[in-house]
Amino acid sequence: MPQDLWNKLMSTFALETYERAWHSLFTCQELFREVSAEVAKKLGYSYPEYDKSMTEYTESLFLRYGFSE
Repeated sequence: MPQDLWNKLMSTFALETYERAWHSLFTCQELFREVSAEVAKKLGYSYPEYDKSMTEYTESLFLRYGFSE
């Protein structure tokens, strides 16, 4: 695993505060998107379109509960 991916993965365990937990979730989503899109491509599959909707939904929850990036 490349060092930058490893560092991102490790940052998803930073849960000191409620807001930090949200940012860890966003990083986890970003990592999943990056790696799964690459795997899908290598296996000859298309990456699902619902990913964008799920990310937007998660971000809307983050904003709804009083946080801003």
